[in-house]
Formats: sequence, C-alpha cells, structure tokens
Amino acid sequence: MDNEAWISNENNENRFRQCFSYSLLLICLVTIFISLSCHDISSNKEQNPPQRISSNLSKELNKLENPSEVNDTQFVPRARVDGDGRVQIYVKLNHINQENIAQLKEHGLKVDIYDERQNIVQGWALPDNIRIISQFDFVKLIDLPNYGYTN
Repeated sequence: MDNEAWISNENNENRFRQCFSYSLLLICLVTIFISLSCHDISSNKEQNPPQRISSNLSKELNKLENPSEVNDTQFVPRARVDGDGRVQIYVKLNHINQENIAQLKEHGLKVDIYDERQNIVQGWALPDNIRIISQFDFVKLIDLPNYGYTN
C-alpha cells in the first residue's frame, strides 16, 4: 500500500469518527431537549389545579369583574347578586360533614341550606371567595342554581 492510499484511508477513518462523534452529540442534545420539554409539560400540569367552577358561573364572574369586556350578544345566564356583591351558588361536595361546612363558612360562604343526601350546599359568596373555595379537595363543582326563566 503506497503512502497516499494509506493517508487517504486514515483521513476517511478520521472523518468517519468525527461524523460519528457529532451524530452521538446531536442524539444526546435531542434527548436532553425532549426530556426537558416533557418535564416542563408535567410540571405545568401539577401547577394548574383542576377547574371546579362551572363554565356558566365562570362567565358570570368574569362579567361581574369586567363588565366593559362583555359582549351583549353572548348568552350568559344571569347570576343572583346581593347588595354586598355576593353571588348565589351551589357547591357540590364529595361528602358533606360539619367540618367541610365550617371550612366553607370560614372562607366566606354564607350558607342558606344544605342537603346531605345530594351533597349540595346552597349559599352566597364573593367572586374571590368562590375561587378560593373551588380549590378545596372536598369540593366537586361550584355552579349557579338552576333558575326558572319565563319567555
């Protein structure tokens, strides 16, 4: 084997090693990027608590807090609001007990009535307190009462 062929063969091996090293580096970088992306997605899921406020109530709360941003052509059920700005709501619980009711009261729910068989508490609360109450583990859903409407 002459010198030129040997040098050419050695250069090809060096190029192959260099390409192989770059390929491994690229694979490692892609793997790290994907791993970090998955971690960001999973940590965002942990930071966002489950939504326990019904869409109708959420629309009403937004309407109460930002009346200028509401489009009058949108259908939004009317919430009953007292003179203190509290909204009438149903709080559906996983289980009713005196401890849960006391905790709701401590966080601003003025309880009208509750039904242990249906696990529902009816009462009045300020919009900020509704959002706080919705974070309790024993709360299943907070919704507007079903009011009758006349045509």
